[in-house]
Amino acid sequence: MTSAGIYVIRLATCLLLAAAVVPALSAPAGLHAQASAADLAGPAFESAVITANTSGEPVRGRMNFEAAGRFTATNVTVRQLIETAYRRHAFDQREISGGPAWMYTDRFDVVAKAPTEHVFDSDGSPRQTWVMLRRLLADRFKLKVRRENREQPVYVIVVASGGGKLGPQLTRSSIDCSAIMANLMRGERQTGLRNVASARILVAWSHRP
Repeated sequence: MTSAGIYVIRLATCLLLAAAVVPALSAPAGLHAQASAADLAGPAFESAVITANTSGEPVRGRMNFEAAGRFTATNVTVRQLIETAYRRHAFDQREISGGPAWMYTDRFDVVAKAPTEHVFDSDGSPRQTWVMLRRLLADRFKLKVRRENREQPVYVIVVASGGGKLGPQLTRSSIDCSAIMANLMRGERQTGLRNVASARILVAWSHRP
């Protein structure tokens, strides 16, 4: 590596998916016992409807945390739902391994209702609803997940020189990121989010060797 960064080893948590994952629309009732006890615990949606999306749209699906505890997902894969359900914080990208091939290709629409309004934590993350989504995946898709720590190489951004001082063009943002994240989760359009877009790019590239 150059002086602009340091090549390090990161201990990453990988989500290993068991072969018990089955399509929600044809899941045999007898597989319910295979769901993880941990993922069946905690809060749950009051109601949830999952239907196959046959639009053929190739674009990545979208998810919204709407008013009155409503959660919608349109044209999403099960992998996308898992990525969202098992987030630990904003921009989190979990490593996922295993699962059937259709989990990465078949598309679904989800309309679910939480018992109360979505609860957004201090960093703007709806962790309570993420837990509900885990339970929904375990119930409807019979998802089984095993967490495993793996050492992986990543990049770390550090100050290259100058005695630890930031350059004149690099300043601390005054944007309320927690409020922005909560609004983004609700599906509200935001303006002036160059810093947020940059954060998404940095997180994506920080996971690359």
